[in-house]
Amino acid sequence: MAETKIVNSNGFQLRYIREGTGISVLVIGSSHYYPRIFSDTFRKNYDCIFMDHRGFVVSPGNVNISEFELNKLLEDIELIRKDSGVDKAIILGHSGHSYLALEYAKKYPQHVLGVAMIGCGPDQSDASHQAAEEYFQKLASEERKKALADNMPAMKEELRDHPEKALITMLVRLAAKSWYNYEFESTFLWKDVVVNMDLFNHVWGGIFKTIDITEGLETFDKPVFLGLGKYDFIVAPPSSWNLIIPKFKNIEMHIFEKSGHTPPYEEPMLFDQLFGNWVTKVLK
Repeated sequence: MAETKIVNSNGFQLRYIREGTGISVLVIGSSHYYPRIFSDTFRKNYDCIFMDHRGFVVSPGNVNISEFELNKLLEDIELIRKDSGVDKAIILGHSGHSYLALEYAKKYPQHVLGVAMIGCGPDQSDASHQAAEEYFQKLASEERKKALADNMPAMKEELRDHPEKALITMLVRLAAKSWYNYEFESTFLWKDVVVNMDLFNHVWGGIFKTIDITEGLETFDKPVFLGLGKYDFIVAPPSSWNLIIPKFKNIEMHIFEKSGHTPPYEEPMLFDQLFGNWVTKVLK
């Protein structure tokens, strides 16, 4: 049975769900969304702690933008780690949460066994978005491009009418850029998910645009698992990592040939196998 707890962080009611047994894996992001992304096998074989950050809970009021600074998000992860009683864990982030996972590991290496970064580019800069678009134009089939174009009118209308749901709207409507199956309807994955767009605009639209994940890597030696989808057009393509990978002391990259932005969901058996093999090496 999954255990659910709430941690209060300066008015933000951060929820986390814990299930499974084995080595602890801290999964950063929505505690509603991410348990749906990972397989039953994954959630049984690891002590999974799916945690909210401030972008996925109701704001306690008109808070200062300083409440969304990177260090506050890292301290929230540490707060939940302490509350869970876990001493050492693998920390896992998907998409932009990968940066949170890596930066947490740099700040609290004593509590980290390894870092898993899934479905991410090196940053969220304009150049990275341009590289993603060029990659889409080069690799995408005409059918995929048509599916994207057909979704644009509805996306624009929904963004206009419900700006508070912008993140969900874009990820659902951009299925042709998000999923290997470009007709995949992902609305059900977002059931009950609350989005604080003030945080996402500040962090994803600001901090992650200029983040330099190579800072501190000269002294960082934790093992890193990097899992990328070949058909992920949301972030910069796998080739964008070519100059970054050599800066890590211990990194293992896998490209999932039949995945878009979310390999654990699209190729669960392969993901579980490769992740499990990596975990075995981490524990040696």
